[in-house]
Amino acid sequence: MAWAIKSAVMLAGAMVAAAAEAQQAPAAPTPAANGWNGEFSIGGTSATGNTQRKSADTDIRLNHREGRLEDRFRLGGTMAWEAGTTSAQRVEASAQSRFDWKPRSYTYGLAEIGRAHV
Repeated sequence: MAWAIKSAVMLAGAMVAAAAEAQQAPAAPTPAANGWNGEFSIGGTSATGNTQRKSADTDIRLNHREGRLEDRFRLGGTMAWEAGTTSAQRVEASAQSRFDWKPRSYTYGLAEIGRAHV
């Protein structure tokens, strides 16, 4: 009987320690190489029925932060085909720079270019 109570207390202590560990703040993400990070996505669809439609999408985003200066770059596009002919084309690119003067004061500039054919 004493052994069962002791093991139950040890188990409860282990559960409390695990719960306390789970409530701690999550670890900070590891810093990106030289302040750079980014994302890349690609996707597509294919639908058949009365008409056949296919599409492909892509999006690339790069960010760079060094001190109080942050730069963001984006390139994306879409192609769509319906019944064997191109029905839509879209290409977009943008660049944005931001400089933080103070925690709540900043200046930024943005340049965008795009082309669409529907």
